[in-house]
Amino acid sequence: MVAGSALATQGLGDARLVRAPDGVLFVVHGDVRYRVTPLLLSEAELGAIPEGPPLPPGVLQPLPSPTPRATAPAPIVPESGVGLSRETAIPLGATCSCSIDRAGQVSQFDLTIVRVLQDANTFLQQANRFNRPPREGSRFVGILVDMKYIAGPEDQAYTVNQSDFHASAPDDLVRDALSAVDPEPRLRGDVYPGSTVRGWVFFELPRDQPVAAVWQTSFFGERGVWFALQ
Repeated sequence: MVAGSALATQGLGDARLVRAPDGVLFVVHGDVRYRVTPLLLSEAELGAIPEGPPLPPGVLQPLPSPTPRATAPAPIVPESGVGLSRETAIPLGATCSCSIDRAGQVSQFDLTIVRVLQDANTFLQQANRFNRPPREGSRFVGILVDMKYIAGPEDQAYTVNQSDFHASAPDDLVRDALSAVDPEPRLRGDVYPGSTVRGWVFFELPRDQPVAAVWQTSFFGERGVWFALQ
């Protein structure tokens, strides 16, 4: 608490993270060292935080970039043809400007799959030891979805749910989200324009086959927006 107060009021510009020969961590600020106890996070909590580039040894904050950051690519609009089928799935990590019409109520999202666990059995077992293992010849695949609600009705919440997503492999079967005790964060919630929700969705899919996920498909696998998972 004392270290946090001191560093917060004086800034981190000349603070350094150092390790003693016995492995104990200290923050050195000015002529004072403060013992550091790292905060323990679960794999799910850590996985939900975007990872930046590695910092130089001893440095506590990113260094100023000598060049301006590149402008983020514009979101992909499915009407351009990309994402309207499994064969033209939106590339992993790309953002889709996706819209859905609910009886005349149009909602627009910027939707990105930010992380994929190609074999998520251990991850699910850590969340709850009673989660069953995958069937023979199958695997659990986890996707971490980021949904930014860009525009829509201001007086009516949009309900985000894992059931909005399905997945498929070359066998052409469209599979529902896995029924399990999911790790946090979970993809669910009632949101309004300006909100962001991020969470995991899991599927049981064939092992050693390319797979894709689809958002808001019909019962016949039509009219959805497809995302590549490799």
